[in-house]
Formats: sequence, C-alpha cells, structure tokens
Amino acid sequence: MTFAGAAVLGLLDAYYLQFSDKSWFPQSIMGFGISGMRASIPTIVLFIALLARPQSRLRAGVVRIREQNKVPAWSTSVMGAVSLIAVVVAISGMLTRSNTLLLLNGFTFAIVALSLVPLTGYAGQMSLAPLTFAGLGAIAMSKLPGDGNLLTLIAAVVIVALVGALVALPAIRLSGIYLALSTAAFAVLVTKLIFNQKQTFMSGNISVPVLDMVRSEQRANGVANIPEYGTVKVEAEFHALLRNSSYHSVKNSVRYPATMLMHGVNDSRVDVWQSLKFASRLADAQKGAQPVLLRLDYDAGHGSGSSSDQGMQRTADLQAFMLWQMGEAEFQPVAK
Repeated sequence: MTFAGAAVLGLLDAYYLQFSDKSWFPQSIMGFGISGMRASIPTIVLFIALLARPQSRLRAGVVRIREQNKVPAWSTSVMGAVSLIAVVVAISGMLTRSNTLLLLNGFTFAIVALSLVPLTGYAGQMSLAPLTFAGLGAIAMSKLPGDGNLLTLIAAVVIVALVGALVALPAIRLSGIYLALSTAAFAVLVTKLIFNQKQTFMSGNISVPVLDMVRSEQRANGVANIPEYGTVKVEAEFHALLRNSSYHSVKNSVRYPATMLMHGVNDSRVDVWQSLKFASRLADAQKGAQPVLLRLDYDAGHGSGSSSDQGMQRTADLQAFMLWQMGEAEFQPVAK
C-alpha cells in the first residue's frame, strides 16, 4: 500500500507538471489562483484515502474519559449569554480602540475554543480544523457586501456552515486519529488554496518566522529541529524543505500584499537573519507600491521573555499597520 500510494503521488505530480503549462489549463478558479494545487496533492490524496479506509462510525455522546462535567441547562446558558452581552455593551463605550480590538481577539478565540465542546468534550473526538472554519468565516465577512452588518454576519455563518457540512458528511464515519488526520488535511488544503492567496488578504504579518527552510539547520537552533523538519543531506527531505521554503517561493515581479515582519534581534530560537533575508528578497521582487516593512526590537528575543510594555507596543504597531492597509482614515500617513 505504501508503494502504491507513493506511485499515485508521483504520477499525479508528474501529470500536474505536464499539463499545468498548457493554455487550456485553468490558472484560477473564482478569482483564486491554483498555484498551490501541486503542494496540495498529497493532502487531497490523504483526505480521500482516509475516507476510503473502513472505519467505525463516530459515536457521538459517548464520553471516553471517567471524569464527567455537568451539562448546563438551557435556561442557564441563555442567562449566561444575555449577561455576557450586557457586560460587553456596558464596557464597550469605556474602552479605547486598541483595547476594543484586543477584546474582540479574546472573544474570537473563546468562540473557537467553545466550538470544540460538542466534538471533543462530549464525543471524545479531536478536530484539528476549528481555526480553519474561523478563518473562512472572517474571509466571508470581509468579502461580502454590507460593511459588516447583521445580514452580512448571518450570510457568513451560513457559508461556513455549508462548508462544514460538506466536510462533515464524508468525515462523520471517521473517529480517533483518522478523524484528526482528515480535519488536519482539510486545514492544510484550505491554507494552501485560500489563506495563502494574495487576493485573500490586503496585508500580512510574519512574526519570528522560519522562512528559509533550506538553510534552517544552519541556524543556532537548527540541528535540534532536523527530526521534525528534515535535512538537506537527504535528497527527498531536501526537496520537501525546498517546497516548503517561503524564501524560495518568492517570484520576481509579483504583486504581493503589504507585509510587516517582526523579530527580536536577540532571538536564540529563530535567528533574526531569517526575517532580514526574506524582507530583502520580498522587497526586491515586489511589483507595485505595497510596502515591505521590518520591525526589529533590539531588546527582545523570541517573544516569551518580553515585558508587557513590549508586548503592547508590538500589538499597537501591528494593528496600526493593518488598519493603515485597510484604509482607515485615522491611520493613513500624513502628507508633508
């Protein structure tokens, strides 16, 4: 089976390379480029293989751990929701714009975490795609007309629900590690085909990143990551590193989104040259006026040891950059 799977992957990759340059081969679908399709082939094959593999049906409602938590009554849940809304409305007028954004980020992740309760808490199963659905909802919300009103929110919820249903219908027969792998495969697929598209986001932030995978093991902490990333000394692993290297994926004369890289100069886990090198390459290849900014903190490292003031300043710079690129009038450069 391993040999057959490798043969299928090799043939699909070869056929993609052969036909992708043909004039009749589509270069985009609904405005989204399909340049990430080649890298998604193994993920698609994995998803299909997991669905084709005979597995026991997901037994929802069965708690697989001894400890059981009391399920709140509907009246308690409704009272809690109403109380939460009332508190948010009461304090929203007293918050600054920056603190409001921080509060929204907190609620966003709280809702994502709560989405795990039915599947993980009650059924004892694991999904690795909750943030993927949150990302799809955010994209739908930003792209739909209506400027974020209630109808736009409802439409975004419906779109994400339909996507979730399409994924759940074939995946519902899986359980355990196979369900986790299938949801992970879906998350990777969406990342490569939608989230990584330059049409999806007007701007982006990259924080303390590993961007040159080919030279990753040459950094101070690189050798320790060889078991996870692979090594350039093994041909198959070298090609895998090359495919996943952001630095080597940058192409000349491409209109990339505005980008800000953030790094602590004293980072001992990811050397600062990773951001320096990528920023230089991206700025050189950029077609258009989209800025490529490099935010360096000479008193910081990987981030975990930063003070609260450093963290707030970093968040403020990031949000100011995003709001600038979104066209918010208060954050536009002042003409001299």
